[in-house]
Amino acid sequence: MAVRKKAKGKGWHGDAKRHSMAGRKGGLATARTHGDEFYRKIGRKGGRVSPGNFKNNPNRAREEKEEKQEENHEEGNNI
Repeated sequence: MAVRKKAKGKGWHGDAKRHSMAGRKGGLATARTHGDEFYRKIGRKGGRVSPGNFKNNPNRAREEKEEKQEENHEEGNNI
């Protein structure tokens, strides 16, 4: 049985350009098969799940940062 060398790097065995091209090709194929309404629908769904973002809601960003700090502090005490 032949031993395969493990590829290094990200993407397609370190070939970021080909990985990017493959992603673009897949996205275009999805756009052709599903159409504009598909993207509108998933966009609305995502907007309902995550209605705000940090740029438009600084308080949300602050709360998120405080929660992460508390989690890190608790994890440090458990070691």
